[in-house]
Amino acid sequence: MSAPRLRHRAHAQKAPTIFDVAARAGVSKSTVSNVIRGAPTVAPELRTRVQEAIDTLGYRPNGLARQLVQARSTTIGVVVGDFRNQFFSEMAVALERAASRRGYGVMLCNSEGEPDRELEGIERLLEHRVAGILMATSGAGDRAEKVLDMRCPMVFICDGVDWCDLVSVEDSAGTLLATEHLAMLGHRRLVYLSNPSIEPVTARARLEGFCTGAAGAAEVVLTGDLEAGKARIGNKSHDLGALVRRRRITGIVCVNDSTALEVLDHLEREGLAVPEDVSVVGFDDIPTAGLARISLTTVAQPVPALAEDAVRLLCGRIDGSLKGEPKVVRHQVSLVERGTTAPPKGAHYA
Repeated sequence: MSAPRLRHRAHAQKAPTIFDVAARAGVSKSTVSNVIRGAPTVAPELRTRVQEAIDTLGYRPNGLARQLVQARSTTIGVVVGDFRNQFFSEMAVALERAASRRGYGVMLCNSEGEPDRELEGIERLLEHRVAGILMATSGAGDRAEKVLDMRCPMVFICDGVDWCDLVSVEDSAGTLLATEHLAMLGHRRLVYLSNPSIEPVTARARLEGFCTGAAGAAEVVLTGDLEAGKARIGNKSHDLGALVRRRRITGIVCVNDSTALEVLDHLEREGLAVPEDVSVVGFDDIPTAGLARISLTTVAQPVPALAEDAVRLLCGRIDGSLKGEPKVVRHQVSLVERGTTAPPKGAHYA
């Protein structure tokens, strides 16, 4: 039996180079380079000829080579808290869009809510020579400054530092809105639930807003963390159903929507109806919160505006147009009323 004939694969066609474009357009390499980078000195007729050659050949500029020539990167690093939380994935998308509008690509690092992984992410981004870093998490706090060591500009999109530019929302005002909403509905027995994954500065600010709103408006005020479906109040762990029934709790404010969704799930498992038996408010207004099946009353963060300001500040530091002391930009939040809140049984709307 004769050996099967081997099929020889054709060699992959060589990608066109800047010299190919120059030859086709009948211009110099430097003219092609000037067209690619948008230099205003190129005559319109030459620009059209070069662009036609680029389109015909399918030429794609070498981004890395351009960065080396220009002595700067066109990549921004982004460190987020935890992609399992929809808020961070939504923020990452908004940051990528805002960066793209300014000609920058994005390299993402997911810290999974762990400060040490935040620092590892910063180190990794610095190794890739990013032009700047956006921090959508602040668990590492001032430790990040030591790792950064002034090697590139950084902007935080949350509270927790005072040594670099910061874009944030009024966290305390947000939970105050949520608590006042429940108080106006007639709720007087309230619980605030955080969780251990929340950054300490954010957790403190949101707890402060709740306590301010509950002062004088509630007869029972409990605060704690939601851990593995249990509400840890002080040193005791309570089933949510038992906590609601025994303490006659009618309103729950949650540190974020992710926690609120967990609360809704556990309340349903324990046979409690929302909002008939207990009202629930979240914080963030993630996409899932607005689904008809969920209809979560929550405090909305203006994610696109936060991302736009953060990228604007970072680009200003990168190109030198923004100088001086760290800038702080704070955005207001708003309450979005949906189906998880209503007056408690027997109460009247204030």
